[in-house]
Amino acid sequence: MNPISGCLFYQYNNSSRYRGNRTPDPFRHCEGTYRVISPDPASSFYLPERERFATSFAEIDRKRREEEIHRKNYSDYKRREFKANKEIFRWQNIFDNELTQSMKLEKRRNELNQGQKNNLNDSYNPITSEYYNTQQGMKLKCLDEKKRTNYNIRLKHIDSKMNSPYNVINGIPRISIKEQ
Repeated sequence: MNPISGCLFYQYNNSSRYRGNRTPDPFRHCEGTYRVISPDPASSFYLPERERFATSFAEIDRKRREEEIHRKNYSDYKRREFKANKEIFRWQNIFDNELTQSMKLEKRRNELNQGQKNNLNDSYNPITSEYYNTQQGMKLKCLDEKKRTNYNIRLKHIDSKMNSPYNVINGIPRISIKEQ
């Protein structure tokens, strides 16, 4: 069977019907061969003549090449953008790690200075009765001031509860703690 026309093939070799120098017509036994060559205009295979035989192959080829170039440029753009974002993210991580390391180092310098050369572990100089101008010295000074304040408040409270406002022996007003 012919896949295009749907007709049966006949062998035209030494048949008794075809003698002489006639050439056999393979489609002469098929009906409706015109429909195979040019389909019905209502069919989905039908194309008008001007569309079937395009004359501007150069324009079609140019459009195809432009689309291919555009697609390639777009993929290159996406690849470059991805690599640039990846590089930005990489450098941001490097800067963040460097900042974190510098903050840790600064914290160690400020807080963990015991056992370092030329750095006294004491924060108070007992000879001159002064605090050293370091973070530990300032912390010790603040704690001592807090203890002194709490001591004075407690002393005032005890004085007001235990003693009267006058001296018991001579009767004159007594000097209280806040006036000293």
